[in-house]
Amino acid sequence: MQAVLDEYLFNGTERADDMLVRLYASFLHPIIHLGFGIEFQQPAITTEALAQAAVHDDWMGDFFFGCEKAASSEKGRKEVKTIVQLLEEARASEVLSHAAKYDKDRGGMWESVMERAGSETIDLAGQYKISENNDLEEKVAEMIDAAGNSTHSLLQPPTKTRPLCTSPPQPNAHLTP
Repeated sequence: MQAVLDEYLFNGTERADDMLVRLYASFLHPIIHLGFGIEFQQPAITTEALAQAAVHDDWMGDFFFGCEKAASSEKGRKEVKTIVQLLEEARASEVLSHAAKYDKDRGGMWESVMERAGSETIDLAGQYKISENNDLEEKVAEMIDAAGNSTHSLLQPPTKTRPLCTSPPQPNAHLTP
């Protein structure tokens, strides 16, 4: 399985880069299936993931390769920023904070962001780094924390939360006649 993944995803050829980009299309289904195939050592699921990637669009390519170029530029090498810092910069940016507008005729929201603020989005995303000294676990924890905090921020006033049930649970209620 490893040799196939190396050949079709990770060897740096034009075909491998194209397939790698396509893994992230369609609500991430190809990459999710690839993860399951690798984790559970299932060659059939891994093959399915590669097949899904092969038939999906490569619309993320300009973004991914633009971010890679921005990250390797002089500007991208300056300081390491956290996801939260980058989100705060996006929110403070007049261009980025108003870029997302849903347009069903143009394919949704992503296209509007890239049209209105493509270079700004790429420059900002290109500032996020995962170093080669194995800080992957730390970055995954940072990502989970940022996602949790972003989700929690949606629950701040004026949004009211409501309880999942209207009466408090009764201990041992299932044991009483």
